Amino acid sequence: MMTNDISVFLSKLLCYNRILIAGHVGPDADCIGSLLALGRFLETRGKEVYLFVRDGCPECFSFLEDAGRILASPGPEALSSELLLLVDCSDIKRAGLEPEGVKSVKNRAVLDHHITAGEPECSFGLTDPSACSASMLVYRLILAANSQPDAVTSRAILTGIAGDTGAFRHSNTNAEVLAVAGDLTERGADLHDIIKNLFLSRPKKVVSLLGRVLSGLRYFYGDKMVIAVITNDAFEDIDKRELEGINSEINSIKGLRLSALLREEEKGSFRCSFRSDGYVDCSRLASVFGGGGHRNAAGCTLEGKTEEEAVEAVLKEAENWKASFV
Repeated sequence: MMTNDISVFLSKLLCYNRILIAGHVGPDADCIGSLLALGRFLETRGKEVYLFVRDGCPECFSFLEDAGRILASPGPEALSSELLLLVDCSDIKRAGLEPEGVKSVKNRAVLDHHITAGEPECSFGLTDPSACSASMLVYRLILAANSQPDAVTSRAILTGIAGDTGAFRHSNTNAEVLAVAGDLTERGADLHDIIKNLFLSRPKKVVSLLGRVLSGLRYFYGDKMVIAVITNDAFEDIDKRELEGINSEINSIKGLRLSALLREEEKGSFRCSFRSDGYVDCSRLASVFGGGGHRNAAGCTLEGKTEEEAVEAVLKEAENWKASFV
């Protein structure tokens, strides 16, 4: 049963003593930040916590304390947990897990801020699409428990908030976001260092790839829509998870209404990230392909398609929004 009442969610969550917390595949700053902060909070409450992200924590988030604790695969001890808690996602497949693989964990919960097509399969959950990030929900949760985030936890939360607000440039940057960022800074989180690590420390090879992506953009509807494609052969020795922020670079184009970044995950499978300036509802667009998210940012996966078929599928659905491309 999903709720937006933090007190209800908190009371149920604290009933469990051994908890496996899982983030989504291709983790971003909010996924990692909320995972680490929530895990640290639960441990202060005497809980035994396991943190999991498929393939482990990307190197670009190694500046965060406890990042090395994140498991690349859940072992027997983690799978003996009483509760599987999905953070920043609401589906175990989005977490890179299969039902059979986690059947030993009898209970499931969700903490998420994304709009989804249907009710998540879980025992209980907390969702608030108006929240800027999952990390913001963790911050609210900690305060609701009459606890105070220490410097390490504050750093993780602020990393998640900074990531999902695009360094406080996106439309989800509201008064609460700025107030919480100030509070976390006072608690010891170094905002300058976080911004530097997230947005100003890209490896040379990633910057080179970004240049190729930007030079290969495909424009439609009088340059109001753009599609970018990154195929597997373009990655070479680049960790795909180091591509944080490429969407922001694409969306810096003046007058752009909608962008779609198609990133090949494996042959015949493309992960699609939609971004808009609000004229196009990305969550509705992504839901057509079984995905979800927010009005200005959403994602989905296109299966069983070649590069050109994936592009055509996106264009076909974007046709329904052509009135917005003015």
